[in-house]
Amino acid sequence: MRKRVVNTPQITTDGYSAYVDAVEEAFGADVHYATVTKEANFAKQIWQGQPDLDHTNTTFVERMNLTVRMQLRRHARRTNAHSKTMEGHKAAVALQISVYNWCRIHESIRVTPAMEVGLSKVVWPISELMGWASHFEEPLPDDPAPTRPRLRVVQGGKG
Repeated sequence: MRKRVVNTPQITTDGYSAYVDAVEEAFGADVHYATVTKEANFAKQIWQGQPDLDHTNTTFVERMNLTVRMQLRRHARRTNAHSKTMEGHKAAVALQISVYNWCRIHESIRVTPAMEVGLSKVVWPISELMGWASHFEEPLPDDPAPTRPRLRVVQGGKG
């Protein structure tokens, strides 16, 4: 994640102790990091940098986790809709996140998240997203045929 973030991020986690070491390992001193624990009026603790405590909460990530579980059956609790391979799981997650951000108008902002932050001026049809994604094929390290597409669109199905 550190490679994709160009500035000093603010990270907020719950009180799970393993997060402290994970954030330190990933970001070192270049992070504003705090935790929120749901005890005694949501106690906040600063671990690194100078996080803005007014914007220190876990609401957004908790909402995103719920959205992923509702939209992507593989993440639902007690399901038999599991991924058979890590490659298939990564592809399903990437597709769900892409559709969520580029193809779906959100009720609260009345546009897609990509439009809201200025990355797109239009709502992308899923067919266009799939066509765009197919141009960025990445061979697997152990793939004997690196030109094999990792994503393919199968014609047919329901409307």
